[in-house]
Amino acid sequence: MWGAIGGGVDLAGVVILVVIWIRMANAYQRAGVRFLAMSALVGLPSAVRKRLMSAIRHGDVVPAELQDVALRWAHQEVLRRGVCWSSIVGMVMMVSGLPTLFASTERLSAVAFWLDLVVLCGMVLAFVYVWRDQLAAARLLRGSSRPA
Repeated sequence: MWGAIGGGVDLAGVVILVVIWIRMANAYQRAGVRFLAMSALVGLPSAVRKRLMSAIRHGDVVPAELQDVALRWAHQEVLRRGVCWSSIVGMVMMVSGLPTLFASTERLSAVAFWLDLVVLCGMVLAFVYVWRDQLAAARLLRGSSRPA
C-alpha cells in the first residue's frame, strides 16, 4: 500500500519539480539573466560581502557605494524563488518514502531510512536559509530597508 502511495507522490513531485525549474529558467530568460549566473556578490571581498549581507538581512542601512550590487543580488535572489518551492516538494517526496523504508526489515533499508532523515533535516535547514534570503531580497526591492 505505502509503495503505491509513495510512488504516486514521487511521480507527482518529479512533475512539479520539472515545472518549477522550467518556469524559473523562463523567468531568468525574461529578465536577461543566465540561469546559472554567478551571484552579484562574487566580486566583493569576503569581509565586505559579509557586512553587506548582514545589513540586507537585518534591514539596516546599505552603503551607497554597494546599493547597486545589493539591488542586483536581490533581483537575482527573487528570481530564484523556485528553489524554495522545489526544496519543499523534495522534502515531501522524501517523507513519502519513509514508511516504505521503515516497514522493510532489511539492513540496507534501515540505513536508507536514517540517511533519508538526515538528508531531510539538512533540506529543512537549507530551506530556512534560502527563505531568509528570499525575504531579505524582497524587502530590499520593496524599499523597506533604510536607505543610506
